[in-house]
Amino acid sequence: AAPAGSTRLRGRYGFRPGAYAASNTGRTDGAEFIVTWISANGQRTELMRRLLRPWEEPADRGEHPFDLSLPATASDGTLEMAINSGPAGNSASDWTYWTDLLLTTSR
Repeated sequence: AAPAGSTRLRGRYGFRPGAYAASNTGRTDGAEFIVTWISANGQRTELMRRLLRPWEEPADRGEHPFDLSLPATASDGTLEMAINSGPAGNSASDWTYWTDLLLTTSR
């Protein structure tokens, strides 16, 4: 749960290099990174959705920073961070991660 007064979430996300290595015969076809804010009353607000396809798109390789503003709220909420398998629903070699997460509050 994220406390009331939370203002920002930042960090990085990406794939481990082996997931898209030329030597990996079962390499990833990509994955989708999603961050959603869920208010105390259950309302869902999508804050970020990004599909990375590191084999097809070299710019999708490496770590990707994000810095998200959170909805102003007087009550606690929940941050949901999800990673879905690639466009074909194939999770082979989806060696993904979130890292260096920092939640900023006004308290």
